Amino acid sequence: MNTLKEVREKHGISQEKLAQKIGVSHMTIYRAERDNKIKLEYARLIAQELNLNPEIMAEIWGNYEPTS
Repeated sequence: MNTLKEVREKHGISQEKLAQKIGVSHMTIYRAERDNKIKLEYARLIAQELNLNPEIMAEIWGNYEPTS
């Protein structure tokens, strides 16, 4: 199973760089990886930035709890 951290690392991008590219703090990415919670809008931005296909997105976010 792929996790957000695994996919991010496969793309060779740091938490800080990913956060910068989507306009959030690196703590947002850190918490998403640690707590498996993320706002839907951020999940979409991450998916776009990492060019994730629907299968990978489902694998990652199928286990994630959305936050408000």
